[in-house]
Amino acid sequence: MKKQFLLVVLGCAAVLPFGTTASAQSGPQPSMVAQVAFDFQAGNSQLPAGTYEVTATDNKIVLRNLNRKAVAMVGTMHAAGATEQRNALRFERRNGQLRLAEVKWSGSGDHLQIAK
Repeated sequence: MKKQFLLVVLGCAAVLPFGTTASAQSGPQPSMVAQVAFDFQAGNSQLPAGTYEVTATDNKIVLRNLNRKAVAMVGTMHAAGATEQRNALRFERRNGQLRLAEVKWSGSGDHLQIAK
């Protein structure tokens, strides 16, 4: 059985509130800025360590590296959970690689799990 290690990025990858943006189709879209201290995979994209703007749109999230020209769009599924005190990115270790597994928004119990 494969061992999976979960990393909750709260302290080492400072996740800061960034505000919300408006969309005429689906209302406010939550976004945050996150400092990720390691290379990781999001969907089929390999992304470098750096500062990312993370924005939710309908059934996907967009990760935009603010230091380099790296952008990824990945599908998500909604999952209910405990209300979060702050924004967080959760990573899993699979086959020796860190993969983005979930995005959590402060003040919300609605989490976005990355589609596998």
